[in-house]
Amino acid sequence: MKRRIFPLALALALALSACGPAPAQVPGPEGAKVQAHWDVLETPAPMLADRRYEAYTDTLIPADDYGLLVPYFGDETHSSGPYPTYLYGLATREGEIVTDPVYLSVEGSRWFDSCAGAYMGARALILQSASPRAHGAEYSSGFEERYGICAADGSWYTGQRFRAVITQCAAGALCLEDTGGVVMLDYSGAELWRWSAEDIPLRNFEANIYLSSGFECCGDYLRYTAGWDSEGNKELQYVDVRSGAVYGSAPADFAGVRPPDGSRRYPGGSFLETGGTVVVRPDSGGEYRVKVPGDSGNCYADVSGDRVLFSFYGGPQVLTDLEGNELARWEDANISFAGDFSWRQDPGLLIGGGSEFDEDGRVSMSCTVYDRDGRKLLDSDGPASQFLDRLLIVDGENYRLTDLEGNDLMRISRWAAMDFPAEE
Repeated sequence: MKRRIFPLALALALALSACGPAPAQVPGPEGAKVQAHWDVLETPAPMLADRRYEAYTDTLIPADDYGLLVPYFGDETHSSGPYPTYLYGLATREGEIVTDPVYLSVEGSRWFDSCAGAYMGARALILQSASPRAHGAEYSSGFEERYGICAADGSWYTGQRFRAVITQCAAGALCLEDTGGVVMLDYSGAELWRWSAEDIPLRNFEANIYLSSGFECCGDYLRYTAGWDSEGNKELQYVDVRSGAVYGSAPADFAGVRPPDGSRRYPGGSFLETGGTVVVRPDSGGEYRVKVPGDSGNCYADVSGDRVLFSFYGGPQVLTDLEGNELARWEDANISFAGDFSWRQDPGLLIGGGSEFDEDGRVSMSCTVYDRDGRKLLDSDGPASQFLDRLLIVDGENYRLTDLEGNDLMRISRWAAMDFPAEE
């Protein structure tokens, strides 16, 4: 019978990590060494995992020497439905574990500014916690949603004190507290202003409380849709993100929403599909015209830096450079660019994946990671994703954190795949 070991047991396993079945010396907290005897297990479990803290750590401890933090896969559960829920921990880019796997998601701060017509980001992470619900709904995740914000380098942290991160902008993040109040935090974790639950000056806010689409970032303002009039026009309010002041019409210094020109943004520029050509305009200057390698009326294009991915409906996917040179072609791979940060533009790799139901009615996933030229880098038996210049991978036996060449920085045995009783 296969059993999963919950995060506490996983933490103990990490503290006793080793490579191979023979007794090994493994770095522990503060350089301590711990011996592990994997030969007692029926299935050897090669491990590569350093820990900053010896004890199980479910809360980020702020420090000034982490460097940029990245998430890693560290646990999973089938708490509801056929799809697995993967849990994330935080680690340094070098693979040192900073927190155990207690998060449902870890996302970089990012938003779209309608005045600038561009995606923007801040050096902060949004952490969604994975506290089990006492009585979850039938189709719920089984977890109570709690949110916290931390610096990208872990130097400050709010704690998981919010019910929701409603929206983000250049000034900071608008967060919902347990009391029903709303607070705006800047990207140092400091409070800029707040509204108590009884004094929220936005009309129909309750109906929009979890709809970030109700707020539109526009420079120093949030444009809030309070409702629609009898003719279907938006009823708007404007929130000054610097002070929390609310206006019923556009303030004098409101820059105005940039009218759409048909172009789409990618981190570092914009592109426009027109006349069988994709026109790419990097923010750094210049223009590139890439001819669609096929029927332009049956194609969707995406851009990442100096690469263009063409996806033909019912047909192949083609990767080119900005000169239009074909680099790779896939007939049936469901390829997409990975990685998407606005404040740090690491080269986005390409990932293709699929899923299928196993004999137990659960969904199993598989992925293939390709380099920027479309050459296969590695396969995984589970999900794979990119965060900054690191890859998060779930394969048949391990959770892995690698560099963009696929070299392991962290490797944790996937206990759910080991066929021995949990009490052993």
